[in-house]
Amino acid sequence: MRTPNEINAEIDTAMSTQDVGALRRLAQEMQALGTPQAVADALNALVAVDRFTGDYPSALEHLRRALVLKEELGDRRG
Repeated sequence: MRTPNEINAEIDTAMSTQDVGALRRLAQEMQALGTPQAVADALNALVAVDRFTGDYPSALEHLRRALVLKEELGDRRG
């Protein structure tokens, strides 16, 4: 199993190239790690997928869920 940092590096690359398929796959991989931070990072990847595909209501819902997790973790980045 890869580390969250390794997956996040690949997420960053997929975001820069707007690779929706890779982002979906990476979000699933991140969610499988099961930690609150990993789930929040997965949700952020899904926000990008939703933005790239024009599904703004879904992007907003993923963003809200990620925000709740980030607040619980005390993570104020982004």
